[in-house]
Amino acid sequence: MDDLRGIEITAMGPQTVVFGIPTISKWISAETYQSMMSLQWAMFGKGIPLAQIIVGGDPYLSKVRSKIATVFLRDYPQATALFFIDDDVGFPHEAALRFIDSDKDVIAGVYPKKEEGPVLQWPADLLADKDTKELFRDENGLYLASHIPTGFLRIKRHVLEKIAAQCDTYLDRGHDGREIEVYNIFEMGYSREDEEKRTGKWWGEDFHFAQRWRNMGGQVWVD
Repeated sequence: MDDLRGIEITAMGPQTVVFGIPTISKWISAETYQSMMSLQWAMFGKGIPLAQIIVGGDPYLSKVRSKIATVFLRDYPQATALFFIDDDVGFPHEAALRFIDSDKDVIAGVYPKKEEGPVLQWPADLLADKDTKELFRDENGLYLASHIPTGFLRIKRHVLEKIAAQCDTYLDRGHDGREIEVYNIFEMGYSREDEEKRTGKWWGEDFHFAQRWRNMGGQVWVD
């Protein structure tokens, strides 16, 4: 299940969405499959074209996400948004449609971490007013964030185009075994939050992506 081939799609309206699904095991959960089937049926009903890019078997998630984003940019020129969905995430199709319809450049759904413990941990950092400590919330109930997860994440095309124009590239293997040039959009490693004080943390590709877009003047939002 390493499908990088572009399927030609013709836009029928203002939106055309490509779903990127990374899967180390080359399988997706029953919850994810059921959710995607329900969502596809709803999108067909609304006349929203869609396609999927599935990359399996690669344990390096940052590399997989960069590969999916690169294929999205190069093989789907009509597509307006890339929607990452991890292979173990289930969701109501109404939530995904709400993301697709949103005018936000980057919007994420937040789910609890898999770590066991008495208190659920949520992989997102929300922004609050320094004085009032109140969270920044818009009229649709979305919260402004500094860092977000990537397992249920919708990104508008121009965001990836802008990042790709400023990042390096590297060679990787495509579905047919040939080398392809990949934009290094998603990275992971030392965060360099404060190099002088050496107080940086190890960030996954999700937090690094959010920080990169915010450093470019963008915003990230949480439903």
